[in-house]
Formats: sequence, C-alpha cells, structure tokens
Amino acid sequence: MKKLGIVSKLTLWYSFVMVVIASLMIGFLLYVVRKVTIDSLQKKLVDTIIKAAKEIEYEDTVSEEDDIYIEYGTAYIEIDEDYIKERNGVYIALYSMESGLLYGSLPPLDNIENLPAFSEQIKQLEDNGIKYYIYDMPVEDNRLKNMWVRGIVMPTEGLRDISRISLIAIYTLPILVLISVLMGYMMAKGALNPIESIRESALKIGSGMDLNRHIDIGEGDDELHKLVKVFNDMFDRLYNSFEKEKRFASDASHELRTPMTVIIAECEYLNSIKENESLSKEEYLGGLEVIYRQARRMNDIIKNLLDFTRLGRNFYEKEPINISELIKGICHEMRLINADNNIILSEEIEDEIYVYANKNLIYRMLVNIISNAYTYGKKDGHIYVSLYKDKEVNIVIKDDGIGISDKDLSHIFERFYRAESSRTGKGTGLGLAMAMEIARWHGGDISVESEENKGSGFSITLPLDPKI
Repeated sequence: MKKLGIVSKLTLWYSFVMVVIASLMIGFLLYVVRKVTIDSLQKKLVDTIIKAAKEIEYEDTVSEEDDIYIEYGTAYIEIDEDYIKERNGVYIALYSMESGLLYGSLPPLDNIENLPAFSEQIKQLEDNGIKYYIYDMPVEDNRLKNMWVRGIVMPTEGLRDISRISLIAIYTLPILVLISVLMGYMMAKGALNPIESIRESALKIGSGMDLNRHIDIGEGDDELHKLVKVFNDMFDRLYNSFEKEKRFASDASHELRTPMTVIIAECEYLNSIKENESLSKEEYLGGLEVIYRQARRMNDIIKNLLDFTRLGRNFYEKEPINISELIKGICHEMRLINADNNIILSEEIEDEIYVYANKNLIYRMLVNIISNAYTYGKKDGHIYVSLYKDKEVNIVIKDDGIGISDKDLSHIFERFYRAESSRTGKGTGLGLAMAMEIARWHGGDISVESEENKGSGFSITLPLDPKI
C-alpha cells in the first residue's frame, strides 16, 4: 500500500480538525438555539397567563356585551375574550378550585386527569411522548380567591425551528468538509512548494557533487527560508572543508614526494657506483646524511598527520593540570635549548592556574609557538610569555622578530602553509596548524597580530578547569 505524502497527510489532518471544529460549533449552536427557544417559550407562557389573570374580574351586573360573563354565586365573572382565548400557541383556561374548569380550552391530552396541582411555577408534563409546559396564576380579584388561570403550551414551533436548523447543519457539514479539504490541500501544497524546490536542488547538488551550489527559494523569513539558509551555510562549510582537504592531500603528497625523491635519487646514485670505482668515506657519509635527514623529515610529517587524526577521533584524555608550572618549565627548557641564540626569553606567570586538558598536547602547542618565536626572531631580540586569568585562561607569546606579512597572516594556521620569509627548508608547515587544532580541541582558540620587521603576538585562550 502506497504511503500518503506530506501534502495528503496535512490535508487530512487539516480537514479532520476543521470537521471537528465545525461539528462542535454546530452542536454548540443547536444547544444555544434550543435553550434560547425554550426560555423564550416559557417567558411567553408566563407573560400571557399573567396578562390573562389581570383581565378577569368579579362584577355585580353584566355591563360589556363583548365580554363573557359566567354566573358565579350572587354575581358574575367577567372574562375579556381577547385575553382568555388561545394566544400565540398558549392554551388558556379558567379553573375554580371547587368547580373545576369554568372556561377555556386545553390541548388534546390523553391523560387529562394527570394535570399537576396549581402553583405559580413552570411545570413540565409529558403526554403520549409530547412534552408540555404548564404555568398557573391566581386571579388578582380578591373576591375570586379560589380562581386560577392555567396556561399550557406545546413547544412545537420552537422544536420545529430547531429541526430546521439541524437539517441545515446536516446539509452544510459535507459542504464545509469539501471546502476544508480543498483549502487544506491548496494551503499544504502552497506551503510545501519550497520543500520540493529544496529536494530538487539537493538532488542536483548530490548527483553533481557541486557543493558550491546554493538552494534558492526566493526571499522570505519563515521557517523554510531559515532551513534553506542552514542548508546553504552547511554546503558552504562542506565545500570549504572539502577544498581544504583536497589542498591538504595535495600539499601532503607534495611534501612527502620531495624527501622521497631525494632519498631515491641518493640511493640510486650510491647504488650506481661500479665496482672499479670507489667512494670516499666523506662522500658515502654525506649520502647517508642526506637520506637520514630526509627520512627524519618524512617521519615528522607522518607523525604530525597521525596526531591530526588522533585529535579528530578524541584519542587523548584530559586531566586537571597546573598550567602555571607547565609554562614555567617550558620557558626554562627553551632557554637551555636556545642558549646560543642570543634571544632573551622573559616570563610573567600568574601562579596556581589550572586547566582541564591533556598535558602533552598543551606542552606541544606552547613549544610549537615559542619555537617559532626563536626561529624567526632577530639577533639579540626578545620573547615575552605571560599567563593570567579572568573568565578564562589567557596565554600571550610575543616576539620582536621578522613578523608576518598581511597576505600570509590569514593563512598561517593552514596545514603545510609556510610564509615566503619562512621557506628555509626547516619545519613541516604543520606546527601552527597543530597548535590551533590543539587549542580548539580544548575548547579554546588562538589569535595573532603581526607587523613585518616588528614582531608577532600570539594570544591563546583556554577554558578554566570548572572543578577548581
């Protein structure tokens, strides 16, 4: 069985909700109409009987020919015919407590003897499946104390109106359902049209692997346009990431090809010497030195690449470390290693600062940056290392060396990138890239400011250890 599409599902849900709402509204309307009709009918009954009771009087003589006179005792009961006859569907009758019905008419009741006792309250009587409302009112004339005017009404007219409204509702409901279905379908289709555009664009991007292509559904600020913006931003990030990886793969192969080419060439040269030819010890050792140096370079590149992979897979563990003591130790080691460099390394370290980190990675990050400061520092120059904390840990490493040009500044954290001034053949071009990866792996960041021939300043931020 074929599953329903989103448009069909939304249409059904919308139609279902509309039908439920319409049914509830019609039901409520019928309830209100019935209640209002019954209240109106009962009010009409009471008003009619009150008015009729006021028009009945006790007279000594017959004076009005148009009225009705009933002999009662030594005088007459005067009845105004206009008020005592059936009015507006209300049956009106005059009763005497002693004599019973004196005048008037009653509806055709099968159980006339089951009429309730007289009282000034609205009562309900059911006869042969038909409901009646009854209201009694005593005659106001004090000389007719035992006289009551009774009114009986059958709510036929009101119920007939309710029936008509019910029939209209029954016939109207299917029309409302049809209109709801059509409206729901058009609204759902219109609302989901951009999704179809998104699907088609995504298929084209996926089939052509063109991540530089964007989804376009026009201008707007609704949820779908925001979703498209998220997709486009994601495609941009993926495109940039793939481009970086392609460039990284190209640079890595290039960086590895160079030492490998040198090693092969050197081996071929040493192996091509004929037996009757001889190599001096210096030539032989020089060839081994070249092979060893290029092998070390390849080893450093491969080691760095493995470290990048391990960082991406979270192979390292974190622990609370006293970064104040770690930096002091690194500064001491760097002075010993670069004792012949004539560069003065100064430090200003705030004590007892802790971070939740991997000690070996933090050590490597700091050594990479400080080593760069020594490598590209000027003769008799200075390096300044400071550590302090506010909302986070701040490490600043400044030097007064050759600096970095504006065109190189935005690329120095890219893998295998080396500025023109640093292309001396030393290094792998991965040191600063690794430092940035380490900082971000710890939830921190590195920023740099530099000016050619005036020096560079690296600012590292790391989160404080939340447990300390």
